[in-house]
Parts: sequence; structure tokens; C-alpha cells
Amino acid sequence: MAALVRHGLLGQGLLDYGCGDGRDVATLRAAGAVAHGWDPLSAPSGPKSAADAVNLGYVLNGIEDPVERRRTLAAAWELTRKVLAVAVPLAGHSAYARFHSDPDVAHGFDKQFTQQEIDALVGGVTGLQPIVVAPGVVLVFRRDDDEQGFLRRRVAGSGPLAKDDLLVYLALQVFERRRSFASVPAALATEIAQWFGDESGALDAARVLLFSAGNVDVVAAACDTVAQTRLGHLEHGDGLYFTNRQLAQVPAVLRVFVGCGEQLYGDACACQVVKIHDRSGKLTFHVYDEFWGQPVPKLVERAKVDLRRQRVDFFAYDGQPHDPQPLYFKSKWLAEGDPMLDDQRAFDTALAALPGVEWGGFGPETAQLTAILRTSSLRIDGFALVPATK
Repeated sequence: MAALVRHGLLGQGLLDYGCGDGRDVATLRAAGAVAHGWDPLSAPSGPKSAADAVNLGYVLNGIEDPVERRRTLAAAWELTRKVLAVAVPLAGHSAYARFHSDPDVAHGFDKQFTQQEIDALVGGVTGLQPIVVAPGVVLVFRRDDDEQGFLRRRVAGSGPLAKDDLLVYLALQVFERRRSFASVPAALATEIAQWFGDESGALDAARVLLFSAGNVDVVAAACDTVAQTRLGHLEHGDGLYFTNRQLAQVPAVLRVFVGCGEQLYGDACACQVVKIHDRSGKLTFHVYDEFWGQPVPKLVERAKVDLRRQRVDFFAYDGQPHDPQPLYFKSKWLAEGDPMLDDQRAFDTALAALPGVEWGGFGPETAQLTAILRTSSLRIDGFALVPATK
């Protein structure tokens, strides 16, 4: 549901196929959207009618019979006029694990998918190539031009494509070999003519850019450039860190590198920090709890993407015996001009001045920092260290 809303895909209405208690439908209606839901158990009298967007969220994983699973997916696809969203749990993905631990949620059979399994299932039933927008979440479009429009907006928004934006978009099309790109949309053809003269020249330039994203020396040099321009933080021997706010500003070769990873993981906007391993053909998407709202956010999950092996590995940090890992001195990961930078720098300076703190490695755990602050008669208030009150 979040992916459909984020990308403006609700169209003239949404059907939540297998809506459960209907909370998502109620939330959308409260926000002014046209939405209705149907569920064989909780809402059997709901309108089971075609809609521009159809959501099949956490339904297939509860169906034990593979034949019935395909039949349910086919029924949802039959009611889809423009776009179908399918969500299933991925083994090791912490967001679903948090939902599944909710005591108010009834549990029965629950299949854990791999991304390859859901891609094959959705592709096999619809006959189309799904698009990964989040871990375990894929979209399928009825029409090629709707799919291409979505992919184009995903790279550079809804405005005209600048030359670098166009190259990134074309390079990712070459990488994924999408069938819908066989016929170039008219608007895109105009932009290609503007920047490159003809389609052949544009695709040649896109292939050069794509192959450059596989060259470790080119990637490493681009990472150095990002660090020098203060768009990100480079830790030599480890990698380049930057927030997802900066993705549109990094060099085109890095945008392609990240874009290739997004086709396995989903939208980078689902995380807060991207790490490019500048010498290994890997990147990592970091998900933090309250990254923008807290001076010391906590790491919830890492998703490491190995582009060479076309594999994603999830590492969950919440729900463990110890607290999730805190991120100290976040200001080094914020770009110049970020509206939070001044407040975060001031907080980090005050934090570094605390006596008796060992900042090596990942720093102290949250409980240790709390004890240190108590000893110094301090507490965290927003983005400031202030005197503790009794």
C-alpha cells in the first residue's frame, strides 16, 4: 500500500483483495482516496470489482496449496485495470517479523518466500516481468507505457529528463532487459533526439555508462568525488556512505550502481542510508529507526546486495537479545546544506566532549550511554544535551 501511495498509483480507485480487518482501506478513505476491500472471511460482501490499482498484500503467504495460491493471484490480476501490487514476507526481513510478532494478528500457515520465488510466481501467472519496489513487494503493470512511465519517474521524477537522468534511465533498461522497452514511448523519443540525436547513439552511451558501473576503478573514483564534494562520507577500506536524500545528486555511474541494486532490493527510499562497497561490486541499504528524528538513531536492518551474484542478504538487528546498534556522530553522513546538519553537528560536538566514553568501534550500547549521561547529570532533549532534572 505504501508503495502504491508513494508512487501515485492509486488512479481512480483501489481494491484491497484480501483486506483483512480493512484498516488500510479505512486509512486511505480518511485521506480522501477511493478505495474498497474484499476478503473471503472478514468482508465477503465487499465489492469484488475491477479497479485501477489492486493490492494483494500478505495474502499468498497464508495459502498452503500452490494451485490455490496461483488461482488467487490470477483472480486479483483479472480485476486489475492498471497495476497490481503483491506483497509477501521474505525470510529474514525484519519488517515482516515485527508485524508477525503482533499478538493481535492471528497466525496459521505462513510461507516465507525468496525474492526469486515471488518474481517467478507473479511473472508466471501474469506473463509479465514484475518490478521490485521493496523487499517482498512487486508491481505489475497491464500496459507497457504505464510501466515505462513508472520506471522513468522512478529515476528522475515527472519533469523533463536531463542528459544524465536519461542516461541512467537507459542504462538501467539495458541492465534489466525489460520487454516493455521494445517500443520507445513518444516523449522519450523526443528527449533522446534532443540529447543524442537518435536511439542508437543514446543506447551506445547508456551501455558505456552501465559497463562503467562494473569497473571498480571508475566506481572508486566516483566515490572519492562524492566525499570531496561533501555529499557523503568515505571510509577507506570500507565504503561510501550517503543518505537517500543525496542519491539524485551523486555521479551518474553511482546512480546506475545503486539502481541495479534497487532492481533486487526495491526503492532506495525504503532505507535511509546507502553504502557503496567501492571495490567489491556490493552495496548495502541501511534501515534505521527514527533516522531523521533522533540524534542517535538505531540500526534496524541491513540489506547487502551482491550485484555480481544477484543476491540480497538481510541482517536484522531489532528483536535481538541486545538493543539495536546506535549510530553515533550522524553528522558525518549528512551532506552540506542538509537542513538537519547544524543541529546534528552541535549535538555530535557535545557528545564527543563527554568524559569517560570509548568511541572506538561502534561506540557504547544505548544502556551504557544512558548510564554515562546520568553520571554527568545530563540527558538528551531533541538534538541537545541538557542538564538532567530530578
